[in-house]
Amino acid sequence: MAHKMKPKNKWILLLCPLTVFAVFCGIFLPGFLLNKNGETTLNHQTTAPMEYYSGVSSAVARNASSQLSLNQRMKLITGLWDSEDSAASLNESAISDYEAVSLAKDGLKKLYEGGLYPYSLTDNYGNWYSWNTAFYKSVDSTFHTYTVYYWVICFTRYDNSETHTVLMTEDGNILFASAHTNKKIPEDEYKISGNISAIYPSEHREYSVYSLISRSNISDMVEHITPYPHISVNSLTYDAVTCLVMGRSDVNTIGDFKELAQEESTNNLEYYLVYQAHMDYDYAIGIVPYSY
Repeated sequence: MAHKMKPKNKWILLLCPLTVFAVFCGIFLPGFLLNKNGETTLNHQTTAPMEYYSGVSSAVARNASSQLSLNQRMKLITGLWDSEDSAASLNESAISDYEAVSLAKDGLKKLYEGGLYPYSLTDNYGNWYSWNTAFYKSVDSTFHTYTVYYWVICFTRYDNSETHTVLMTEDGNILFASAHTNKKIPEDEYKISGNISAIYPSEHREYSVYSLISRSNISDMVEHITPYPHISVNSLTYDAVTCLVMGRSDVNTIGDFKELAQEESTNNLEYYLVYQAHMDYDYAIGIVPYSY
């Protein structure tokens, strides 16, 4: 006589294989998937997000740029070397805006004491001026290897009777300074071709200066002045242009200056033009690389 299998036994027989299969999957499936995913990852390359590169490239550019001379940095800022100029983030600066303002005031004081600027913004008058800053960078257009940062700082006297604009490198070298006032600036408040070393840190190098004051000679050299971005002297009259040679003390004529400058790549000297200009209520002084 045949016996029918009880329903309970059927469920037991059905669940046993499923249980064994579940245990098998629990043991071996994770390892299989992990191995498969590892093979996929190893055989597939992806590009890291750009933000991972920005910090590294900025550090590399800053390190490379630290090797540039002041003359070479000027050439990047003026565009004598192909460059791209743009606003920079304050996070990229090695100094704060407060430190930049302090350096600018010290630089103007040095120019004032050297007879090259009619005002000093330090001492008892320092708190009479408010200020605002803008931070820029010039990057070489070819390889984007070199980046030069610089500040443009504007000081305004409390009664709006004076404004002073300074273009300065991060390490405090003033490349341009100008004053605008509500009264005429007498020429005896600054010296034509005063202590030129006040606008260049020449303590450790010999140098030659040759000043051009006659209008005919000045006009001949003005065409070699490449202006800096974000500033203008178009409305001013040039009072003097001084040829400055760093590295030699025996350059005494404009002919010698021009002849040596044409051999710049072989004689390891640096050539600059320091210009002073004014027009009634305005005065400006700047130093630029000589371009021929």
